[in-house]
Amino acid sequence: KLKNNKSNQVQMYTYDIEKGTEKKFPNISTNASGNAEIVDIDLSPLTNVVYIKVKISDLRANIYRFNIMENLSYIMTTSIDTVIDETTYNDSLIYQDEKNKIFIKDSSKGTNNLLPFEKKMTLIGIDKEDKVYVGEIDNENKVTTVFFGKTTENLFDWKKIPLKKAVLTKNIFISMAGEIYERVENENAIYNFIDDEKIEYTGEFMDLFNNHMVIKDKDKLIVTKIK
Repeated sequence: KLKNNKSNQVQMYTYDIEKGTEKKFPNISTNASGNAEIVDIDLSPLTNVVYIKVKISDLRANIYRFNIMENLSYIMTTSIDTVIDETTYNDSLIYQDEKNKIFIKDSSKGTNNLLPFEKKMTLIGIDKEDKVYVGEIDNENKVTTVFFGKTTENLFDWKKIPLKKAVLTKNIFISMAGEIYERVENENAIYNFIDDEKIEYTGEFMDLFNNHMVIKDKDKLIVTKIK
């Protein structure tokens, strides 16, 4: 959020933890009815394309895109519940709408295609090979089966992993190597779905990316390699 009383504008920064440098992107002016707020960011380090989800009301959000030249484009207005993720090698936005349908939006081609799953699905993540991971959910909105494959493949060729127990989507994480983990909050640990390897942590679990686990411990972010 901007602190200069421009309630319909937001601004994004990235911070390089290795170089200690901060990058400031141009302001985004929105059509927000109240205070606009960035609620999700997805960046591809290979294409340098960034997708930003901006809350414009209690129910709606705008999706924007910065290209490698930091030129901003408006993508769409959608539900605040829409989940977004971005492929690594090409400029594709994968998103799950409020009706639990999964779409592939190719900005370079101007296409928007539905992945034709029959049941309610949830978007889990994308690995470094651009395999998309989605979960089939039950009546309690818990994942019972994980499907994964490339968007260029037929869905019949996607691999399927039935889970031993139903798991909330927020507790499933995909590493860049394609390892699937479950976070068990009351144990302060994550488990590998395939080999049941247990990795414990101290603090607040934040995320898992690039084969690293990110933990918040008081005023510090701790990044730990897990593979």
